[in-house]
Amino acid sequence: MFDAIAAFLKVQFGELAAIKIGLWVSLILALAAVYGFFFKETANAYEKYYAYKLEKCADAVLTTARIANLRDDADEELRSALTRFDELYYGHLILFEGRNLASEMVRFRALFVEKDQALDLLAVKEKRRGNSVEVRQAALRLAAQCRKEVRPTMFDLIYDRIFPVRQ
Repeated sequence: MFDAIAAFLKVQFGELAAIKIGLWVSLILALAAVYGFFFKETANAYEKYYAYKLEKCADAVLTTARIANLRDDADEELRSALTRFDELYYGHLILFEGRNLASEMVRFRALFVEKDQALDLLAVKEKRRGNSVEVRQAALRLAAQCRKEVRPTMFDLIYDRIFPVRQ
């Protein structure tokens, strides 16, 4: 069958043109194979990565919502949420967060304390009482940014594969 195709191309276009056509077809098939492998492999490699991102962002969103909305008499729950927020702020989210999510985390934390100071339960409760709308809006902005962060697109997969750590 391939001999017949080669003979047909040779008769129709000449020997050199038939060779060029064969090379182009081979090149296109090779590129298609590499393309398919790369995207399939990339999607498989980052499936767990995006699941991790989703888990940690969901944790961050829930934690900030708890900080913004817990009752004033729920001291232990609020203290636990503040501790978890700092764990995410200084640890888990740093592994993948982009500049926008990092900015929202910093803005949310800055509502309560100066840079890198400990989150104090009384200061947080006072700030929430003084401006609960601002705190809730900051929690919503952080949630929206988390949603953008965990929505993988093919471009994100390629970008993350080539540049694993965003600055």
